[in-house]
Amino acid sequence: MTDVSLKASLPGHQNPVYGLELLPDAKTFYTAGNDRGVVEWNLQELSFSKIAFPVKSPVYSLCYSPNSQLLFSVERSGICTAYQPGSQQVVFQKKYHQLPAFSIKSIDSKRELVSVGEDGSLIIMNHEGELLQQLVVSTQALRCAEISADGSRLAVGGKDGVISIYQTSDYSIETQYKAHEGSITSLRFSPDGRFLFSGGRDAQLQLFSMAKHALVHQFVPHLFAVYDIEFHPEQSLFATASQDKSIKIWDFESLNLKKTISRDKGFEAHTHSVNNIAWNNENGDLLSVGDDRTVKVWSFRD
Repeated sequence: MTDVSLKASLPGHQNPVYGLELLPDAKTFYTAGNDRGVVEWNLQELSFSKIAFPVKSPVYSLCYSPNSQLLFSVERSGICTAYQPGSQQVVFQKKYHQLPAFSIKSIDSKRELVSVGEDGSLIIMNHEGELLQQLVVSTQALRCAEISADGSRLAVGGKDGVISIYQTSDYSIETQYKAHEGSITSLRFSPDGRFLFSGGRDAQLQLFSMAKHALVHQFVPHLFAVYDIEFHPEQSLFATASQDKSIKIWDFESLNLKKTISRDKGFEAHTHSVNNIAWNNENGDLLSVGDDRTVKVWSFRD
């Protein structure tokens, strides 16, 4: 992965973009942000398709469930929407958060959703939108949530810098620890489930051992907040995206920096904060969205 090039820069959004989700068919992806609609794109042609569905307020998070074949979104208004790309229909809209909702994830094996938000609560619902459980996790806002690859664990990160780990079988608390000074802005389990990566507004990246429940490494990968962490679908690599306008590619085993994608390094990169990234499992491209209102597609070559 020595050569990186900008494959496409897609305009279309009128405001900052926060949410990004690729469908498993590698033909379609969705983006959302401060615009009043979730946008569908053609991933093969790298072109705008349509406005999938309207929303009432900014969308902070998107997730797709291959099991139920539904795309879910959560908004600043606290509304969760389920949309079926196949029929192009909104299946349900529910409001369980009374304050802004920041993150939504699907536990496909259970056909359940978890969402977190400003009210400090963890909402658990099924894919039909029925409320199953509501847990008060913190007196402060919850910023992000993440599910392990096998669906057995849920990690929740808060504005207070605390990470809470739950067993998804019954949503019992497994452990809780102070990880960052200030808000946690991203979480990601390693593909093998052995580690939890966390990024914060303090610009720190931490690796937490799930077996030992202990911090094993921490470093400062960016100048400002780490907004997303994504593992490569095949190679032992992961990417981080930051408020500092850059994307960085890291070796998973050594944690050595492989590449920095930024304007300072000569790339036509984002001019503002990079809020979300996603790998295309089909060809290894990396997609990114940010405050500069663009979607960028990056290709890699050895």
